[in-house]
Amino acid sequence: MIEEYTPKPIRKFKGLWRRGGDADSCPPEFFQDCLNIVYTEKGFKTRQGCEEILATGTVKRIHLYKRINEATRLLILDDSGNLYDSTNISTPILTIAAMTDFSAVNMYNRVYISPHDGTKGLANEEVRVWDGTTMRSAGGAQPSGTLIAANSATAGNVEDGTHLFAVVYETASGFLTKPGPTLFVSVDADGTKKVDLSSIPTGPAGIAKRHIIATAAIQDYNGNQFGYEFFFVPEGTINDNSTTTLTINFYDSQLVASALYLFDVLDEIPAGLVINSYRNRLVVGNFDGAQFILRISKTAEPEVMDAATSIVVVDPTEAGGITNVVESRDLLGITKNLKSYITSDNEQDPNTWDVIVLDKGIGTGPHGISSILDSSGSHSDKFFMADRGGLVMFDGSFRSPELTWHIEDLWRDDINHLYFHTIQTLYDPINDLIYISVPLGAATSPSHVLIGDLSEGFDPFKVKWSIWQFPFLPTSIIIDVVNNTPIFKIAGDNIYQMADFTNDDNIAINSFFKTGLIPKTNNGYINHFNAISFRILGSGSIAPELRGEDDSNVTTPPNFTLSATPGGEILRWINYVGEKMSLRMECTSIDEHFEIREIIYYMSPLWSARPLS
Repeated sequence: MIEEYTPKPIRKFKGLWRRGGDADSCPPEFFQDCLNIVYTEKGFKTRQGCEEILATGTVKRIHLYKRINEATRLLILDDSGNLYDSTNISTPILTIAAMTDFSAVNMYNRVYISPHDGTKGLANEEVRVWDGTTMRSAGGAQPSGTLIAANSATAGNVEDGTHLFAVVYETASGFLTKPGPTLFVSVDADGTKKVDLSSIPTGPAGIAKRHIIATAAIQDYNGNQFGYEFFFVPEGTINDNSTTTLTINFYDSQLVASALYLFDVLDEIPAGLVINSYRNRLVVGNFDGAQFILRISKTAEPEVMDAATSIVVVDPTEAGGITNVVESRDLLGITKNLKSYITSDNEQDPNTWDVIVLDKGIGTGPHGISSILDSSGSHSDKFFMADRGGLVMFDGSFRSPELTWHIEDLWRDDINHLYFHTIQTLYDPINDLIYISVPLGAATSPSHVLIGDLSEGFDPFKVKWSIWQFPFLPTSIIIDVVNNTPIFKIAGDNIYQMADFTNDDNIAINSFFKTGLIPKTNNGYINHFNAISFRILGSGSIAPELRGEDDSNVTTPPNFTLSATPGGEILRWINYVGEKMSLRMECTSIDEHFEIREIIYYMSPLWSARPLS
């Protein structure tokens, strides 16, 4: 009779356990192994399925790109170095054969893209900017040609003396180039005329405006055109890229907006491994030949980087280049593979910012710092980082132990650390979930996704872990927010999104779990496990399997059929004899799924297996 057996209920399931080196260390309320499950308030169940949303072929990286009053777009990199906008997957917006990866950041209704190979920015390449219509290099070259200037026949106020004139291009994104042409034109004014300009240079595609700059009157000009300060001329803006003549007039007292800073602006921003924003500045770093350098733009001018003063040098004596940057609590966090630093904006040029070592043993790769929902990097009071020792949380300092404490062995032994730089981390604060795409075993790119359930808080001992696997490799992952609902999207051979399905694009979801051994501690007895009771819902058929210590004495009771409305617990008689026992259950056919809220083992000691102490 079942009344003669002691019930051992499990009503709280605590997730995957891979710690301690063997199955004996796994408590009964944890799983020795599991696949494709998600935790619920009452237990756990088969994860949602996914559907193909875009047929693209092999994808290396995707990035969310949102424009005001437009539907979300994706930037999609294929395995041939072609970058596409999801609005047109037939024609690439950029092709660079050596580009095996890229990093990107959304700023000012545009997206800045840095091509790289996973370890550093590509040689002889630059940051690009895409506004949804036009792709161009960030920044821009100075005007060329020959500008002509002469005293006008029209009376005016250009003051007596020599004035130098030059032209500045303004791109569609508001970037102002270096002044040009290289040889500035001069006019000897007599104080009674305007100045006529002709042959005003026109720029390449993407130039929206041109600005005339000039010096105040120079007495006894010696021919050194770089010895004087230039200013923007009032009413000296040409709002097109075609007009080649303009008559200007000004008093020297009206020359107040200096153009001096433009003479040292970089024409182009070299491609880096990392790119992000910090306090309305663009941050790019780890360049070919300069892997310990960051360049940081002027505030609110993401493409304006001074050749000398935009540089932040990050520990050139430490091996390895910069791998990531993140904004947090008004600080700029900087990582290398095995080290972390911080710096902050002191309201002066970036080359004056102090860089301080934050942690000598914690670092990550180019996609290892958690994006929050659909935002790159972190702008909250915390972020998560995939370090080689585990997933760590930063909330002013790095917290210990790691949030992956329960799966320490998996993180240390099963992840292919040769390809640790391919790991990507996302955080969904609405559903309290962490997603980490990882290369397991011999994989050279992400093969699985680790899911951390944070619904009980950020306590490492309460995070519930599981592993997801798809019929395709999760090369790149993102979270899109649609109607305030987070949508998990995966790129592999095509692009997919999770939804309320019970299959993966018409392929079965292999969903299983294997419990820890029961009883938890050795009691010196051979036990008789008489029955198992389940509170289980679902559809299809589920296959139970019973195993003893070291996976011995395997027994497979008959499958049983699942129901969405079973009307109560399901009891399965098992008649299993052994010192300990674990339970494994699996669904393997298309549209099969389960939800478990309770498991009760019924057991009774039979005889002593060894002398009792």
